[in-house]
Amino acid sequence: MDIYHFPPSFLKPETAKLFPENLVTYKLFGEPHGPHYAHYDLVGGRLAMEQVYPCIVQFLSQYDLTSLQKLL
Repeated sequence: MDIYHFPPSFLKPETAKLFPENLVTYKLFGEPHGPHYAHYDLVGGRLAMEQVYPCIVQFLSQYDLTSLQKLL
């Protein structure tokens, strides 16, 4: 995992303000005071399957057509 330190206080507001608040999910990956995920680490890093993929599946499951139809 590459070490990239992006301050969350900077990234979240700049990105999140482009979308309605109810449509934004913000997740900071990496360990406090440790290495953070670089762009590729989110899809191909050695911990992606364990730490990132479950979050992606959960997010997509909330908005897929089958899940939405169950709510109606």
